[in-house]
Amino acid sequence: MVFHLKKINELSGIGCTIYSPVIDNLAQTLFDKFIDENDQIYPEEIEDIFYTVEAIGKIGAKETFFKLNEGHLGDGVSALYDVPRKLRLFCIRYGTEVVIIGGGAIKEVRKYQEDPKLKLRAEQMILISAAITKILKDCSDEIYWNGNHFSGTLIK
Repeated sequence: MVFHLKKINELSGIGCTIYSPVIDNLAQTLFDKFIDENDQIYPEEIEDIFYTVEAIGKIGAKETFFKLNEGHLGDGVSALYDVPRKLRLFCIRYGTEVVIIGGGAIKEVRKYQEDPKLKLRAEQMILISAAITKILKDCSDEIYWNGNHFSGTLIK
């Protein structure tokens, strides 16, 4: 999978930097695609998710915002919900300083693995997390930790 990370300035803040992946050099981030797919059907739920992500940007990615351990052990893949818990948005937490928000969908099943769309969105974030972990471990200039945010050639 070819991807880069786009910083979302309007959601980032003093507490946390927010990014979203762009897959295969498409125009939209995964988060933009999530919004487009769900905004007409679930506008209140999307608004609630926006408020949550804005709060994370201001005060940091505290564990209480997330459903943790949605991916593999230690990969940081988590999920955000709207208040009535209709939508699930997959993301990757890097401490309290960085969150990468991806895609998601309506959750009408007990486990995300039971829904093909949710499973695809979760697996995308699991693969992205694994790729970033490898890049960071290899000390590549593609992505590196720069205080409270990422820098490198894969950051746009």
